[in-house]
Amino acid sequence: MESGIVVEKLGQRGNGYKILPSWKRPGGKILSAMDAWIPGLAPSYVLRKRLGLGLLTQKEFQAAYEKELRSNYALNLMKPLALLSLRRKLVLLCDCDLEASPPHHCPSFVLAKVLSSLRKKRDFSLQSLFPVEKASRFVARKSVAGAFK
Repeated sequence: MESGIVVEKLGQRGNGYKILPSWKRPGGKILSAMDAWIPGLAPSYVLRKRLGLGLLTQKEFQAAYEKELRSNYALNLMKPLALLSLRRKLVLLCDCDLEASPPHHCPSFVLAKVLSSLRKKRDFSLQSLFPVEKASRFVARKSVAGAFK
């Protein structure tokens, strides 16, 4: 069985587990032709808006998007996908116009790069959204501890 991570244009036929990391809700034939729609892995609204207004270069956008993908929230979404990519081909669908811009400008290529690095590290354990040390310090405070009696 073929495994790995590839990026393809939305609507192309091919085999593998198809994921659309986009804020745009897919509809009709597109929705039925893919396996998962994960808007949480798309670049944030602020990042896309700043790129659209010309406040960020493509390189700055990619660096900022990669930083977003390194958050605990995004890592918790990506690690199961990285694990799945060891068994099955993972196809990241791109909803931008690959013919109009160079392919490496598509955010899905940044996502593929981060997923590949997770796959190489083989660390698939999920991240805690609330670090234990902070939670225990919060509960240990007398004013809070008295409220639960």
